[in-house]
Amino acid sequence: GLLMRELATKFDHVLVDTPAATYGADAMVIAARCASAIVIARRNNSRVDLLQELVSSFAGSHVKLGGVVMNEF
Repeated sequence: GLLMRELATKFDHVLVDTPAATYGADAMVIAARCASAIVIARRNNSRVDLLQELVSSFAGSHVKLGGVVMNEF
């Protein structure tokens, strides 16, 4: 809370990297503290059904989904 508020006063945008959502609830907890999220998917690695489930989980929260990015890395 306090760190994010301090950073938000100093920068236009603050990106917070989290562990993959499939490895636990950390990503959702952090997204809730940040109020918005961008989902990053890995080409030929991320499963569409799990991505859909993750995106749907944002609908039941106050977290704004900024979008989904497909990464080839």
